[in-house]
Amino acid sequence: MGKFLGLALTMVVQIALMAICFAAVLEIQGGEIGAGILTALLLIFVETILVISMALFFTSFSRPFLSGLFCLGIFAAGRNADLVSQLAQRKSLEWLAPALDAVGAVLPNLHLFYPSGKMVDGAWATVRDQFVSTGYVLDATAYGLAYTAAFLVFSMLLLGRRDFV
Repeated sequence: MGKFLGLALTMVVQIALMAICFAAVLEIQGGEIGAGILTALLLIFVETILVISMALFFTSFSRPFLSGLFCLGIFAAGRNADLVSQLAQRKSLEWLAPALDAVGAVLPNLHLFYPSGKMVDGAWATVRDQFVSTGYVLDATAYGLAYTAAFLVFSMLLLGRRDFV
C-alpha cells in the first residue's frame, strides 16, 4: 500500500506540473483553463492510479519484464474495450461471442476516461464544444476507484502469501 501511495503521490505532482505548463501555454496563446480541462485532468489521474494498481498487481506474482508486458497488454485491451464488445456482436464472430463478452466484462474499460470524441449520454462530447456531465465523471471515477481497490486487494493477498527468501 505504501508503494501505491508513493506512486500515486508522484503522479499527482507530475499531473500538476503538466497542468501548470499547459496553463502557461494557454495564457501565452490567450486562452483559459475551463471546467473541461479540469475534468480531463481528474479522469487522467483516475486512469493513472488504476494502471499503477494494475502494475503492482502483476508485480506481486511475476518478474518485472512479464509484469510490464501484462500491464501493457491489459492497458491496450482496456483502451479498446468498446471494440471488444462490438466484436462480440458481429455475426461472423458469433462462436467467439461468449469469450469476448467475458473478456469485456473482466477488463477495465479505460476508454471511459477519455470521453472526448464519442457519444456520452446521447450527445457528442468533445473537449472544445460540450463537456460531459458531472454524473458521467462521478460514474467513471467510481468505476476506476473500484477497479483500483480490487487490484490493490488482490495484490496485498498475493504478497501476503509470497516467500521473500
